[in-house]
Amino acid sequence: MKHKLLLLRLTLVAAVVAIALPITAAFAANVSIPFHTDSLSTTTCEDSEFGFVMTQIDGITPPNTISVTFTQGATSKTVAVDSLNITGSTAHYTETLSQLAALGFNTAQPITVSSVANAVGTSDTVTTYPGQFNLSHIPCIVPPVPEVPMAAIYPAIGLLTYGVYELRRRRRAAKVSAE
Repeated sequence: MKHKLLLLRLTLVAAVVAIALPITAAFAANVSIPFHTDSLSTTTCEDSEFGFVMTQIDGITPPNTISVTFTQGATSKTVAVDSLNITGSTAHYTETLSQLAALGFNTAQPITVSSVANAVGTSDTVTTYPGQFNLSHIPCIVPPVPEVPMAAIYPAIGLLTYGVYELRRRRRAAKVSAE
């Protein structure tokens, strides 16, 4: 009799848990977070990283990663950017030049963001995303100054020197003929 009563109680507890779990899980819903493609033309540069932000995330759990496609010349690579940092009501994601160099990009040359996939967050209370998901800044890449071989400079110096000499000679000749 005690075993039947214990089995009945365990069955009752399992039934309550089975009913309660789907109800509590139903409150957390996906929230679509669209990327604003017009932000891809940003020219604001900071240090050596690409920065992406999701603003107004109050009540929304942002995704741990975002999917970004970086392009350099004919090379394009899609990267899962996973450096999430939340400050206030803004989620920040960054991808550094050193991380991109590890993927084979030449960090001395410009790298662009060709696309960013829309993201999905979760929320118990919010059904639509009120903020902006965009590219906030790009790295400050200064192209290297090309080295000019001295063999290319010497003829230019020679021509410049000859030009100055010829100009002085003509002025002297004009001065003598004017006297």
